[in-house]
Amino acid sequence: MQRWRITAPLSGRFAPRINYAGRPFWCAFDYHVVNEPTSDRLMVVASQAAVAPTLIWFPQLRAGMQACWQQLADDGVLFVGLYITIEQIATHPIDTTAQGCHYYGSAFLAWLWREQAHIVSS
Repeated sequence: MQRWRITAPLSGRFAPRINYAGRPFWCAFDYHVVNEPTSDRLMVVASQAAVAPTLIWFPQLRAGMQACWQQLADDGVLFVGLYITIEQIATHPIDTTAQGCHYYGSAFLAWLWREQAHIVSS
């Protein structure tokens, strides 16, 4: 199984424009990712300063990241040492949904692996 890790801390806003057939959804969020060298897992936490909208949608966002992490593991990719802090989730009164937050969480972790991770061992 290949072990992957990010090499440098990363912060920003994940807000891709996803063209989804059917009812639109949207769930942008601010994040901070660091490498936790002693961990073989994925840790996703809400910032201690998170406000109500973030706390409402955070469980679905985290579940999406966990689902993607598990799919990568099932495919032979162990993405290790990830510690992700969600600072804030930006919401829309209609388009932010549980499905959308789950999807955006999964898309974020897939992007993080594709664009920021490197193999550390096989």
